[in-house]
Amino acid sequence: MIRSALAGAAILIAAIVIAAPAAHAQVAVDFPLTLDNLPTYDRVNGLSVPFGPTLTVGDDRLVVDPALTYRTHIGKIDPSLSIVGQFTADSSFGFALTGSRGTFTNDGWMRSTIVNSLVSLGLGSDSRNYFRGDRGEARLTSSLHLPVDMDVATVFVGARTERDWSTGWRNGSDNGPYSVFRGSDTTNGIQRPNPVIDAGHITSAIAGGRLEYVGLPASLMVDVLVEAAGKNPVGGHFQQLTIDDGSSIRTIAGQHLDLRAHLVATATNAATPAQRYAYVGGSGSLATTDLLSMGGDHMYFLDALYVFPINNIEIPILGNPYIAPHFATGAGAVGGFGRPVQNIGARVGASIFTLDYVINPRTHKSDFGAGISLGP
Repeated sequence: MIRSALAGAAILIAAIVIAAPAAHAQVAVDFPLTLDNLPTYDRVNGLSVPFGPTLTVGDDRLVVDPALTYRTHIGKIDPSLSIVGQFTADSSFGFALTGSRGTFTNDGWMRSTIVNSLVSLGLGSDSRNYFRGDRGEARLTSSLHLPVDMDVATVFVGARTERDWSTGWRNGSDNGPYSVFRGSDTTNGIQRPNPVIDAGHITSAIAGGRLEYVGLPASLMVDVLVEAAGKNPVGGHFQQLTIDDGSSIRTIAGQHLDLRAHLVATATNAATPAQRYAYVGGSGSLATTDLLSMGGDHMYFLDALYVFPINNIEIPILGNPYIAPHFATGAGAVGGFGRPVQNIGARVGASIFTLDYVINPRTHKSDFGAGISLGP
């Protein structure tokens, strides 16, 4: 599937490039350095190093990104291709085509890829579960015209097809890649087993959107994905809703309430394939539980911090420190959300650096840790 899709896309790129001069459109080739093509590190792939050019036709009306990614620990070179185009000059209506062989996760919401890479290498604490697959998507995209001005307001509809299989050291490799600490930890470290998935094909319709707003009195980021799948490895069909939210609400005297939430809910007439499970627990979510110890086709997580800046103290480079009461709750299971876990405590921080102490009021288990926070 992936080879034929990439071959077809390569023919399309060649046709575009050949036809461009006749249409008096310029084709620019660049090798930009962005967050999307930085090397990453995790407990399945080891170091992943992508390489490929960006082809821009006209005034960004068509952007083509072919790439090859070398993954050191599994010894694979994965091809990928992305084609993004605009039907209108104001970019209000467009399309996106993607095809790739890669290592996929449903747990990228918990930490940014940069932070997860650093923590995986340093502490072996990779907050993601993975599976391998060939995946192709086609989307039609449109900008929304809302009564409130938004920095980003887009929706999409499309289709996805993929062929998935299990990965990780449990499935063929003797051990995980290197980490400075927790090199032999099988619960929270680099040797943590990767869950087995239901190998096979999934074909589905997808829809969703994204809202972003940065301003006063609040900033907001919401991603929504709805997937309705027919063909899948466990039979029957399923419909899954995923919502990811991060927001900050300013109050008085520089104080603000930071909220982070993630929800996965699934309806099915049979079972949900394990590659659509989402997980919660451990550092980055519910610190008093083991890393990603709760999961299934239902999952939710809510994290709330009320930040009090200490304005009469200024630390060089870092600026004003702050203290924040901290509350988090979440659960995950198959067929329902399961029993919730709650953490209460406080955070002390300056700039992106934090110290956290939380306790589970039911079990009285506590956790103290240092970390990096890049936003609500």
